[in-house]
Amino acid sequence: MGYLHTLPRLIAWLAAHLTDPAWWPAVYNGSAFALTVALFFRIASPRLSLPGKPALLLSFVFISVACVYRTRPDTWDHDNLLNGDRYFHLSRLLLFWLLILEFASPHRAIAWTARTLVLVGFLVHLPMLLSPAPPNYHWAEHCDPIRRGTPANIKTLPEGWWIEYPGRSAPR
Repeated sequence: MGYLHTLPRLIAWLAAHLTDPAWWPAVYNGSAFALTVALFFRIASPRLSLPGKPALLLSFVFISVACVYRTRPDTWDHDNLLNGDRYFHLSRLLLFWLLILEFASPHRAIAWTARTLVLVGFLVHLPMLLSPAPPNYHWAEHCDPIRRGTPANIKTLPEGWWIEYPGRSAPR
C-alpha cells in the first residue's frame, strides 16, 4: 500500500516543516486539489493517447465525489485528517494506475519521474509490507466455553485485545 501513501506523507512532512499548524489543513487540501487538477490536465492532453481516456477521468471524478460525500470532510476536526482515509482507497488506486500509464510517456522526464515515484513509494513502505506471523492464540481451545455458554475472554488480534464473551443467559 506504500504507493497510496507516499505523496500524502511527503505533503504532510513539508507542511510540518514549512508552515504553522493552523495552515496544515489548507496545505493538505490545496496540494491535493493542485495535484488533481494537474493530473486531469495531463491526462486530458491531446499529446497523451490513452485507451478509454474519458472513462478514466469520469470514473475518477465519480469515485472522488462519492468519497467526499460519504466522508463529509467539512465536519472533521483539524487534528483528525486521516479519518476518511479508507474511503479514498479506490481514488488513490486509480491515481496509481494512471501513474503507471505514464511509464510509457513519450517524454522521457515524465516517464522516469513516474517510475521513480512508484519505486520510492514501494521502498519507503517496504518495512510495513513485511510483518511477522501473528501469535497463535489456540482459538480451538476457546470453543468449549462458547459451546457451554460460560463467560470467557478470548484473545484476538491485534495483540493485547480480547473479546469478552458474556456467555448465554439461563433459559426462562
